[in-house]
Amino acid sequence: MSRQMNDLRAATPEEIASIANHSDLGFCEHQIMALDNANGTVNLFVLKKEWVLDPIWFDASVGKNMRSMILWMLNNVIKGMGIPCYYFGVHDDEEGRAFKDSMIHHGAELATPVPEWKLKKVLVDQPKKKEPEKAQEAKA
Repeated sequence: MSRQMNDLRAATPEEIASIANHSDLGFCEHQIMALDNANGTVNLFVLKKEWVLDPIWFDASVGKNMRSMILWMLNNVIKGMGIPCYYFGVHDDEEGRAFKDSMIHHGAELATPVPEWKLKKVLVDQPKKKEPEKAQEAKA
């Protein structure tokens, strides 16, 4: 017996309302799609266009106060660009937890209620970068 898959469709306002409180829909441009199941339930997918500041690599010699000043400066630049919010990841280790707590103290919000893995799915191969002409001349 073959089973036909339904087409994706735009989610209804009622479906969107059912996930709005726990889907971080406030700032980022997003599209919510739905896929109906045979049993009458629905799968909902939130596709977001968001700004991400990740990774953040501080040199070990940069202290906590200087890190805070650098992030304050970045926040002002990003805000000045008209970007309403950005996301960033934090490692789940001792240093990461301290950084997370500091960022929450300074106004950041948890975007997810539990630690989670961040994955990337490449859909289109990136074009190979051309070598600079000087590097090509050196090889000759």
